[in-house]
Amino acid sequence: MVVETWLPVVLAAAICYAGWRLRGLDPTDRQVVVTAALLCGGGLYGGGFVGFIQFVQSANGVTLVYPYYTVAMAAAGGVAMATVIAHYHVGYTQRVTEARDESARSRRLQKQASVLNRTLRHNLKNELQVIEGWLDVALGDNDTDAQKGHRIVRKHITDLQAASERARLIDRVLRTDELTTVDLAESVEGAARAVDGEVALAGDVPAEARAVAHPEVRTAIEEAFRNAIEHNDATELAVSASVSLVERPDRGPAWRVEIRDTGGGIPDVEIEALRGSAEGPLEHGRGLGLYLIQTIVAQSEGDLSIRRSDVDAAGTTVRMTFPVADAVALDERSMTVEHRGGDATGAVLTGAEQPSLD
Repeated sequence: MVVETWLPVVLAAAICYAGWRLRGLDPTDRQVVVTAALLCGGGLYGGGFVGFIQFVQSANGVTLVYPYYTVAMAAAGGVAMATVIAHYHVGYTQRVTEARDESARSRRLQKQASVLNRTLRHNLKNELQVIEGWLDVALGDNDTDAQKGHRIVRKHITDLQAASERARLIDRVLRTDELTTVDLAESVEGAARAVDGEVALAGDVPAEARAVAHPEVRTAIEEAFRNAIEHNDATELAVSASVSLVERPDRGPAWRVEIRDTGGGIPDVEIEALRGSAEGPLEHGRGLGLYLIQTIVAQSEGDLSIRRSDVDAAGTTVRMTFPVADAVALDERSMTVEHRGGDATGAVLTGAEQPSLD
C-alpha cells in the first residue's frame, strides 16, 4: 500500500516541478502547443501501452490487480516523462534561436561597420579635397575671395562633423534593440519646431498617437524634415507633415507619419542606394540621412516608404509606419482606416528584412 499511496504523489510532484521549470523558460505560443501535444502523447502512450498489455494478459486468463490504477499511473508517468522532454525541447529551441539571432545580428553589425567605414573614408576624402582646394583662397590677400573661401571651408567642415555624428548615431541605433512607447504626434511637432518652423503640420494630426518604436524615432522624423528642406532647390519649397491611423493587412493597426515636400524629387541614385542596388547607400548627397531614417524605422519593426511623385507633381513623400501601442484599447468605431498606395512612384521599403518596390 505504501507504493500505491506515494507513487501518485511522486508523479504529481515531478509533473508540477517540470511544469514550473518549463514556465520559467517563457515559451512561445508555438512551443506551448508543441508542449501540449507532447504531454497528450506521453499520457496516451504510457496509458495505452500498459492498457494493451493488460488487455492481452486478460485475454490469456491472467487476473489483473488494480487495472485502472495501473493504467492511470502509467499515463501519469508518460506525462511526467513528456514534461521533461518538453522542457529540454523548449530550452534547446530557444538556445538555437538565440544563437541564430545573435549570428544574424553579428553579421548585420559587421556589414554596417564596413559600410560606415567606407562611407566615412569616402566623405572624408571628398570633403578634405574641397577644403584643401579652397584653403589657399581663404588665406589669400583678396578679401572678397578670402571671405568666400572661409564660408566654403567652414561649410565643408560642418558637413564632415554632421556626417560623423550621423554615422555614430546609426551605429548606436543598430546596437540598441530596445523599443519603447512614443507619442508620434508630439514627436512630429517637436521635430517640426527643431527645423525652425519651416514645416506645416496638416490639420489631421491627432492630439495623441502612441506607437511602439525605437527611442530615436523623433530623430528619424527630424532627419526627414531636414532632408526635405536642405536638399531641394525649388524656389517655393513647401514641407507638410501628417499623422494618421492605417490598417496593415494581417498586421493590425499602425500609425503612419507622412512627410511631403514640393522639391525636385529624390534622385534615382538615392532610391537605388537604399534598395541596395548601388555601390553603397551612404555615398550620395542625402544618403546618410536617409539611411539613418531607414535604420531607425527598421529597428522599430516598422515600414518605410520613400516615393518620388510623378512628373505632374514634383516632390517626395516619406512615409514611416509604426505599430500602435495598446491596440486593444483603440475604439475601432472611430478609426479612420486608410490603405497604403497612391499614384506616386519610387522606392518602397516594407520591413527592413525584405525590401520591395512599389
